[in-house]
Amino acid sequence: MERPKGVIILAILNLLGGILGIVFGFIFFLLGSVGTLGGFVSGQADFAGTSFFMVITAIIGVINSFLSLGVSYGLFMMKTWAWAMAIIIQFVYILTYITSILNGRNILGSILSLAIAGFILYYLYQPKVKQAFAISQT
Repeated sequence: MERPKGVIILAILNLLGGILGIVFGFIFFLLGSVGTLGGFVSGQADFAGTSFFMVITAIIGVINSFLSLGVSYGLFMMKTWAWAMAIIIQFVYILTYITSILNGRNILGSILSLAIAGFILYYLYQPKVKQAFAISQT
């Protein structure tokens, strides 16, 4: 079966997101490391703590970006595991956006992102897409 165009778009977006995430993750890691070191040297614990949080966030972001690269490859090669990973990722995003809305943070952006994640889930569950990934229709 031919690869659906939407799957190609999702694969490309995951690829771009993965590449940008790795680049910016390493930049944030370096800046956070310098900030953490500077905070410890200058005795400013608040600054060191905030910078350390930036380092941890950057590490998680880089790991997530490598996963995005893997999902991109899997989607492009029409691997069943990539379809499942894309579904899981969208559910995690949906939970994140709902939490953000409930906390009153970036409500408009979270609602828009929630709608996009919902659309991606809807698309991935379409019979033609599931058939292309050899996912049973049950």
